Amino acid sequence: MDVHNQHGSHAYKQAEVVVIMVPFPCYSHLNQVLQLSCLISTYNIPVHYACSTTHVHQAKLCFNATNRLSFAQIHFHEFPTPPFLSPPPDPNSKFPSHLIPSFEASLQLRDPMTEFLHKISPMARRVVVVHDVLMAYVV
Repeated sequence: MDVHNQHGSHAYKQAEVVVIMVPFPCYSHLNQVLQLSCLISTYNIPVHYACSTTHVHQAKLCFNATNRLSFAQIHFHEFPTPPFLSPPPDPNSKFPSHLIPSFEASLQLRDPMTEFLHKISPMARRVVVVHDVLMAYVV
């Protein structure tokens, strides 16, 4: 909310708490973090969902299909999707090794996340970062 201080210049009213959600870039992780984001936002707590552009779009498509995002107040922050090769799935492997390049590319989100956290920090008395354990290296 924009307010003026006693000298007439613009100042911003700080929120008590702002929550930053950082999902792992894999569909099931994106979806669960977005569900939690919706729940938190129902308490009038500003929620910021931050991930690569590709994965934010993927998460929003699922939720828009169920119309849950229309009620949530979530701010989406899209970081450039780092380039990576995506090999075809190996039907002989139980582990989805074709996803490894995507996960490795997410390492490049550390700098954009750092910039974002520095930008958002002055807006609140407390910044709570909720991240997937697999994204600890990014946060």
